[in-house]
Amino acid sequence: MTVERKGKIVMYGLAAAAFLSVLLFVQSNYWLSLFNQAVIFSILALSLQLIFGYSGQISLAHAAFFGIGAYTSAIMSMHTEMPYLITFLLSGLTAGIISLLLTPMAKLSVIYLSMATLAFNLMVIIIFANGGDLTGGWNGLTAVPWPNLFGWVIDSKKEFFILSSAVLLLIYMFLVRLTSGKLGRNFRAIRDNQLAAASLGIDIARTKTKGFTLGCFGAGLAGSLIAHMNAFVSPEPFSSTHSITVFVMVVVGGLGSFPGALLGGLGITFLDEFLKSAPTVRPILYGLTIILIMIFLPNGISSLLHKAYQWLISKKGTSAACVEHAEKKSNVVSMLLKEKLMIPNHTSEVILEVKNVTKKFGGVVAVNDVSLQVRQGEIFSLIGPNGAGKTSLINIITGLETPTSGTVHFRGKQMKSGVWKTSAEGMLRTFQTSKLFHTMTVIENVVTGMALYLKNDISAAFYKGESFEREEREAYQYALELLRLVGLEHLKDEYCDRLSYGHRRRVEIARALAAKPKFLLLDEPAAGLNLTERNELKHLILSLRDHFHITIFIVEHDLELLSQITDHIAVLNFGKKIADGTLSQVLNAPEVVNAYLGKREKKINGYA
Repeated sequence: MTVERKGKIVMYGLAAAAFLSVLLFVQSNYWLSLFNQAVIFSILALSLQLIFGYSGQISLAHAAFFGIGAYTSAIMSMHTEMPYLITFLLSGLTAGIISLLLTPMAKLSVIYLSMATLAFNLMVIIIFANGGDLTGGWNGLTAVPWPNLFGWVIDSKKEFFILSSAVLLLIYMFLVRLTSGKLGRNFRAIRDNQLAAASLGIDIARTKTKGFTLGCFGAGLAGSLIAHMNAFVSPEPFSSTHSITVFVMVVVGGLGSFPGALLGGLGITFLDEFLKSAPTVRPILYGLTIILIMIFLPNGISSLLHKAYQWLISKKGTSAACVEHAEKKSNVVSMLLKEKLMIPNHTSEVILEVKNVTKKFGGVVAVNDVSLQVRQGEIFSLIGPNGAGKTSLINIITGLETPTSGTVHFRGKQMKSGVWKTSAEGMLRTFQTSKLFHTMTVIENVVTGMALYLKNDISAAFYKGESFEREEREAYQYALELLRLVGLEHLKDEYCDRLSYGHRRRVEIARALAAKPKFLLLDEPAAGLNLTERNELKHLILSLRDHFHITIFIVEHDLELLSQITDHIAVLNFGKKIADGTLSQVLNAPEVVNAYLGKREKKINGYA
């Protein structure tokens, strides 16, 4: 049995023990109400963890969706004979559908998104308070009926604790399963680095919408529970203050950790209740406690669980599998890599054509009427002095920027702006400054590169059949082969923020290769590498061309490296292409010599 599996058994065992303890030993309605409230706020924290902790969207409107679910459930229960299960699900569905109104805000920066969601929360409270008889105004709705589940009328706090705990367990399991595959990696990739995620073909807007809508759906379900537990609903509990409280629960528990969200939800709820006995100093003690947690546990309470897990792993020692993989390192290209990476029907036809591309930033012309042709299976190099327009050109080629005029055709198709769209066509890139997902391990980074063609998504949260397990197993095996290709299989379980600069470069290349590129653009891959690492990079690039027929477009300053690998080279200077041809032709061109060495002055009085 793995350490991870043992850890899950221990966690579920402790949760079951806590649940039974409450059922057997807690008789007071006050304490049962408090436990119910803690469970419901834990559900709320779990749902916000998906939005903020996983997909990186700061929402200060979560209490509003909590309220939407509560009012929906209360109104439907009071005015219809609909079964509670249907009412419960419709409460979440209503919150989820209304959340779609905010999806255009996903394009906003963090600060503007938080301000926009805060404004939405204020607007919802005003609607609740001015809803007339439908919402009860500021006085709210009273006599909300007890839930009736298939004849079981839940009319006691203890019975309600069973219901709320069951909902908490189901939502927790749903979210863990939801984020254990492709969708979870996509969420974390967007949170860590949106540009890198888009370069792998991840549709940022659609993925954010999934996370936001599902999180709001969970908030709506929690709202249904709170309305029926209290038999009363009013606008005040759904104010922006409570949105901030739930936000604090997630941060204190630990970003990106569902166990942390549980601990944060339970802990903050009980802390808030206990401090009510000292109302004069309550805000000070409340704030001081949170500050101390953040000082001593900056990654949240869940960091203690992570440290315990890492300690158990270290006690196990290095696995035999890792040793075996390390011993198998060789230069032999595996059949799996050939199957995944090999470009079939290799020809020398034009794969990329840049036609008369110009890019202006105000009055500055960064790229001036540049045309290029890159043929399939070749290594094409682009050089030029600093400020020549190389970065602007490759950003246009990869869809990161839109040209002022001119077109880019890839595999005979005119490309539109949008880096994830070019990635979907088979054009992948690395960046001048490596952009890895720092909260993921090396192998998770590489598997994230397969987002374009892995199939498991939201459906995996409901059913993890053999196809899901097989797809994940094959994805990790392919990632391991790619790491072996770049010589980093021994670092597969390291977090990327601990890697050296050279290793980070190689992980980024492996991640791009995971997407099965037909065209790979490398932006200054040799920058910052030592001689040994540059030599390894040279062999890797040649291997990608010779063994897999991948077309490589490389932007680089190291002419010595390019002299050993390039088939064709172009030179930019002040935004214009000044030379195009073989390396010897280009380096001997007068325009290139002038650009790099300066123009020689005319002789004056016989002197140079």
